Amino acid sequence: METIKTVFEKIALNSEKYDFALVQDIIKDAETAKGKLSSLENLAARRERDYQEVLKIAKKLGVNLDSKITEAGKFFIELERKLK
Repeated sequence: METIKTVFEKIALNSEKYDFALVQDIIKDAETAKGKLSSLENLAARRERDYQEVLKIAKKLGVNLDSKITEAGKFFIELERKLK
């Protein structure tokens, strides 16, 4: 039969393993999130610039943009601001 000391040692050891796994998950997820954030920043910047170019062209042609284009462009402008 296991002594109480042995039981507590096993509980502590299992807890440390769990804590270590938790720390590894945090580090791994941080690295994943950084990569995704970088990709999102690049996408937002690229699309914001593209939208500005579309606005210039529409202005030169004297046409109004479709509401979906305007909504998408404004989304990327706002996203770009939030990510800076």
